[in-house]
Amino acid sequence: MKKQIIALLGIGTLAYLSAKPLLMETRASLTAPTGYEIGYLYYDNPSPAPDFWALNFPGNTSYQDPAYTRTADGVYYNYTHTFSRANYPALPYGLTITNTFNRSNTSWTATGTGLFYPTESKIGSAANYVGSGFNNRIQLTLDNQTNKNYVFWLDISSSSTDYYFDLLYDNSNYYFYDTDVLFSKNTLKKIYLPAYTQLQLNTLAAGSIAMYFDAWYLDDLGVSSAYTNGQTQGEQDGYAEGYTDGLAQETNQNYDNGFNDGYDEGYDDGLNATASDSITWYGAIFSSAFGAVASIYNINVFGNLTLGTLIIAPIAVSLLWFILGIVSGVGGKKQ
Repeated sequence: MKKQIIALLGIGTLAYLSAKPLLMETRASLTAPTGYEIGYLYYDNPSPAPDFWALNFPGNTSYQDPAYTRTADGVYYNYTHTFSRANYPALPYGLTITNTFNRSNTSWTATGTGLFYPTESKIGSAANYVGSGFNNRIQLTLDNQTNKNYVFWLDISSSSTDYYFDLLYDNSNYYFYDTDVLFSKNTLKKIYLPAYTQLQLNTLAAGSIAMYFDAWYLDDLGVSSAYTNGQTQGEQDGYAEGYTDGLAQETNQNYDNGFNDGYDEGYDDGLNATASDSITWYGAIFSSAFGAVASIYNINVFGNLTLGTLIIAPIAVSLLWFILGIVSGVGGKKQ
């Protein structure tokens, strides 16, 4: 029973410490910057709970033992892990940090799922492991696709000496101090990370020295003034161009509407005019034809007696006789 109680207390303590990593002491020898908002560092847990690495958000949450992918590099191994909001919801949208430790021989433990997590208070390689002349033993890539500026601190206090990093801003060898920047093992190095910028730090080749990573920290400086100014200017330019395009579109639309309306009305009027002209034309033909016939009937045959009178007189008498027969019975059929 006593053993069961001790075991339960151990489990309970571990669960509590896992849920409250912010109360643990860090193993890094350099003091963390005041008020940092995101950090990756090693925590020294009281026994029996194990120590662990964590992505830490002070006062908010912490993610313990992020697992790395491992790839073979000859007789060595390289380890990589990317922190992004997809796996760490406390991270801002657009901010990703990739840690890569090439040819590392510090302690790593398999998760059983093909991944590995560091189990030593420092990550890197000893002086006699890779020898001299090898670049990029430690690579850190911070891709800040947010509208905020950050300050980045790096702790390499477990290293045997100071050493240089090559800094790349958006894949370009440019930095306002120098291309190659010396990092001290005794102080935190502070680097500026602007909005919408990628920063990469690569260790340079050095003598057979031990290169170790102990921690990094990020502090949010707020929305970039350049972003705010650019957004304001962009909004103004966009409004002006949109207004101009809107007027042009309205003018073009009005022209198209007027053209279509005018075409329809002109087409109808053209049809009507064609029909009227046709009637007039056919009337003129019939008038000409009847005029020609009438001129023949007006030819005088005997004195003032015309040809038309000689033709019409018998017809008129027959018609009169027919009508009288119908009315009074005179004429008509013979009995």
